[in-house]
Amino acid sequence: MANYYGVNATKAAAGFIGENIINQGYNGKETVLYDEYEASALANASTITLFEKLPVGAVVTAMQMMNDDMGSTVTVKVGDAGDDDRYIVATSVTTANTKTDMNNIAGFGYEITGTSDTQVIATVAGTLTGTLKFIVKYVL
Repeated sequence: MANYYGVNATKAAAGFIGENIINQGYNGKETVLYDEYEASALANASTITLFEKLPVGAVVTAMQMMNDDMGSTVTVKVGDAGDDDRYIVATSVTTANTKTDMNNIAGFGYEITGTSDTQVIATVAGTLTGTLKFIVKYVL
């Protein structure tokens, strides 16, 4: 059986020299943002703007959503302007007290780049009634 090393374990084993430097964003201070929305017959394809904007340089480490029973055949996805399901792909919210962790690999470790902060957005499919709660964790 062979032993394998993750990207950063390989860099650490090399002694952090030259190009083998671990992205310092992963060693920074963790910030947790919380938001919630109480929906009353929110129409299909509606969007909910969440949190304050994520700052340039932030590296997303977690995203969670918790919901009431929002009605039959209702889904919610969470992303941003660049990818509407970057963090949570369309997920059924028909069962109360369900917690959904970030379930899109593209969002885990995603770094906010460019010159503008990024707004997180939830998008609804179906008619939504009930409470949604969200947290996002990132390091900077």
